[in-house]
Amino acid sequence: MQPCVVLLLTLAILPSLVASNTSSLINTTWSKAPNVSYDHCANVLSADPAGASATDKRGLLIAAAQRTVHSVTSTVHIMSDLIQELNTCIQYYQRMGEFTVGAIDDLRAG
Repeated sequence: MQPCVVLLLTLAILPSLVASNTSSLINTTWSKAPNVSYDHCANVLSADPAGASATDKRGLLIAAAQRTVHSVTSTVHIMSDLIQELNTCIQYYQRMGEFTVGAIDDLRAG
């Protein structure tokens, strides 16, 4: 995957974190990135130990990519749980439909 794609994905899905100290590498790297929220990026990477301690752009990108992997993995788990819950709801509604049809048949039969 191209570094630009990884960077943009990282910035799009990482949660906002508050950082107290922004390294000069983070400042110089992200201040030049087009179409990127500098504040968001600086906060996220400054709060991450790997990002805050990165000594070059490659290390910074690796830290950003690792955060992306964590966020994507977490999102996939949440989505899987939601799908399971929706499937349970579908089963309940199917049963309710069957019971309702049965009740209507019983009412008609007297």
